[in-house]
Parts: sequence; C-alpha cells; structure tokens
Amino acid sequence: MTPEQLMAAEENIVLEYRTGLPNVINELGLNNPPLMPLNRPEDSNNFYVASYPSLHKASQILCNQVRSNQILQLHTMLTLATLAFGWMPQRLGQYATDIDGIEAAFGGININDAKEAVVFLQNTFPEPVLVSPTNNSWSGLSKVLHFINPSIFPIWDRKVAMNFHPLKNNQNWTNRLSRYISYISWCHLVFASNNNTDHVTIQQAVSQVQTLFVDYVRYREVEISRVRALEFILFARGKTLNH
Repeated sequence: MTPEQLMAAEENIVLEYRTGLPNVINELGLNNPPLMPLNRPEDSNNFYVASYPSLHKASQILCNQVRSNQILQLHTMLTLATLAFGWMPQRLGQYATDIDGIEAAFGGININDAKEAVVFLQNTFPEPVLVSPTNNSWSGLSKVLHFINPSIFPIWDRKVAMNFHPLKNNQNWTNRLSRYISYISWCHLVFASNNNTDHVTIQQAVSQVQTLFVDYVRYREVEISRVRALEFILFARGKTLNH
C-alpha cells in the first residue's frame, strides 16, 4: 500500500468512525460504566478482562528472555501465539499457520511509533500476502503483536471493527492487513491530535478507562497503555452494536 493509499484509507476510516464515537463518554456512561467487569471481579464472565494482566506479564518475561538469549525467538513466538489464541474463541493451528511468518512478527518488539509499525507490517507481510501467519487471522496476529509491544500495536477484532463497519457479518471486511494498518494509524493519530474535538473527547475517555484499570485489583502491577484502553472502549462499544 502506497503512502497515498494509506492516507486515503485513514481518512475513510476516520470519517466512518466519526459518525459513532464523539459522545463516547456519555454513550458508555463512564461515570457508572457498563465497562464492567472492571468493578465486578466476582463476575464469572470477565475472563477476558481479568486474565489480561497475567498474559501481559508472561509476554514481557518471554520477550526479555529472548533479549538476553535465554530462549529462542521462534519458541517465544509460538508460545505467545498460543497464549494469544488461548484468549480467543479458537485455538492456534485450527487453520494453516506459517511458522516463519510468526517468527518474523517478533520484529514488532523494536517498533517505537505508528509510522514504524506501518512500515514494519508492510515489509514483513508485503503484497500480495493476503493471509495472516496465525490461523489466517489478522486479528490473531494483532493480539500477538500487542502482547509483544502493547504501547504500539492495538488489538483488532470484529467487535472493534463494528465501530468502523457496523455490520454483523463484518469478518471479511475485518480480516485484511490493510484494515489493521489503517486502524493502527488512526489510534495514534487520535493521541497525537489536540485540535480535533472528537479526538480530545476520546483522549479523555481513554484516561478515565486507564484509571479504572488501575483501580481494578488485578491491574495494579501492570501498566495499561493508551492503545489498550482505547481498544477496550471500542470493544465494549462494539458489543453494544453487535445486536
């Protein structure tokens, strides 16, 4: 994808998104949020939320072991991919899995900003690569990349995508690398902009959600990145749209 095409994709995704999110604080009721189970740890249905700190910490330990040459990069990536898919409704290996592609994705650990992330993904999975190395799922790869580098790579899945393409059967629309690249760019564009009132509103919501996570007992030793908080807002809102 050329820079011009990427910019066009970003603009399209922003225009689609603006139709739904400016009132996110009121919409989600962050003063008394349906972002629970953040304040309902006893809820048996909150595994997605409650398990994140453990997965986050385990991922960072594995990445640090690679950096100190205590474990092979390939072994780490297969472990992280299995970990990420254990967090999903399907198991790794259910579909074709590209071992070399999974290992190459470890390069995401060295990415420092959105522009580098875009270049990294385009170079690692160049066109005409259309299939993700993890179960044919770019959503699955986004989770692996997020646990490797949680400040740069947001999680991308069908519920998040509902905010951009509100159709129940949006899997084909969602499962494209170009969509994920545009989403990464958009997330960081939101954080970089102080002149756009929509973006400032989202930034405020993100800060409130980060605070809620800190107050949540299982998260006190884990830093919740802005992209994670934003993704969680989108995930929660996407669930309300998926009816």
